[in-house]
Amino acid sequence: MAVSNVSQLGCLNDTDAPPVSQCWPDLGLYEDIAVAGFNVDAKWRASATRYNLYLLNVLYLCERQMTDNCVASLGSLGCYLDMWV
Repeated sequence: MAVSNVSQLGCLNDTDAPPVSQCWPDLGLYEDIAVAGFNVDAKWRASATRYNLYLLNVLYLCERQMTDNCVASLGSLGCYLDMWV
């Protein structure tokens, strides 16, 4: 996995601005990443899709950030689901 931070110098605290121009808790670039795919149903239950996702040069905008403690206790997917339920 290769990830790099993207500068937010000059970002705007304006929700009417284009997303890439807004200020985010985290903004970066997945240069090269592979992850297992999951479907999440209406009751927030996750099931494996048996697909792998391979992404190159994808910008990410984080509305919320996971804490290290959350990921350590629940895992990445569990922490993600916990943040949105």
